[in-house]
Amino acid sequence: GHTEMVKYLLKNPKVDPSARDNNAISWASINGHADVVQLLLADSRVDPSDCDNDSIRRASYYGHSKVVKLLLEDSRVDPSARGNDAIRSASSNGHSDVVQILLADSRVDPSDCDNDAIRRASYYGHSEVVKLLLEDSRVDPSARDNYAIRSASENGHADVVQILLADSRVDPSDFNNLAIQRASTYGHADVVQILLADSRVDPSANYNLGFVWASGNGHADVVQLLLADSRVDPSNCDNDAIRRALYYGHSEVVKLLLEDYRVDPSANGNAAIHKALYYGHSEVVKLLLADPRVDPSDCDNHAIRQASVKGHADVVQILLEDFRVDPSANDNIAIRLASEKGHAEVVKILLADSRVNETLGPWRLLLFNE
Repeated sequence: GHTEMVKYLLKNPKVDPSARDNNAISWASINGHADVVQLLLADSRVDPSDCDNDSIRRASYYGHSKVVKLLLEDSRVDPSARGNDAIRSASSNGHSDVVQILLADSRVDPSDCDNDAIRRASYYGHSEVVKLLLEDSRVDPSARDNYAIRSASENGHADVVQILLADSRVDPSDFNNLAIQRASTYGHADVVQILLADSRVDPSANYNLGFVWASGNGHADVVQLLLADSRVDPSNCDNDAIRRALYYGHSEVVKLLLEDYRVDPSANGNAAIHKALYYGHSEVVKLLLADPRVDPSDCDNHAIRQASVKGHADVVQILLEDFRVDPSANDNIAIRLASEKGHAEVVKILLADSRVNETLGPWRLLLFNE
């Protein structure tokens, strides 16, 4: 951007400003040096359209509106080059001023490459750009199976989602209601709320998949929103939602699900508590044990065996406080497994229970070595 130096050099007949495929104007455009671009354009040797109009494409990409204006004044420059790359990259990067300038040029087609400009702007959450593009009748926001609203939903761009929904061409239920599924999966509660207000959206689509993933990912606010919709069935797929929430230890979600009468935490042979035990999620184990439908002694006291073999001492302690649990079941297998796996803390807890046969297993050697 050293304007005076550029002026001086241009006076030297040995200096060629078009060298290396007009690299000088290309770099000045990239860096937004409008004064230098103006100087170079005044030199007949310089071709701003070189390298498939690289200068205006780069200036647009980096949001240098002054440079874009200058280049557009030169008849050699084609802003539609490379599939209208200039407006697509400006949209992608949220340069609304550049987008506005380019839209005013009749050569520019904002719908090129299957409406890539609005799809990119929506994906990255550039609401001002989305607004500008929607004002152009050539732009179709429903292109590629309503990709714009699907990607905006997935990335949590609530303002963009709202703008797109105001356009009658946009269908938020496209692709089997993927928009709300993705918004739910990634925990974008504000987007979920907006989508639920649209009658075309079905939150129970694809076997309540959005709800299941919101539960599995611990998005309690989304789970609460979806539970308030009568179309959502939290018990679908054999109570998959609560099993996933337990698997990952999401206690807030588990609480919400247990408050819904349709959810059965004892389904599939009390699989829910077994999931929680396997990973040692003591908080959710407590929640489950407080529900009378859950039986921690199911499958011949599988729960305490699993907690013991995995070495979850805190969970073993919680289970022993439940009168239904028998730590001596199946020939005292709980203490034998804990001993074999080297879980000394679990062995100590089990030995403190009078029902456990202390003559079995290699626990003495284990505690001695500890």
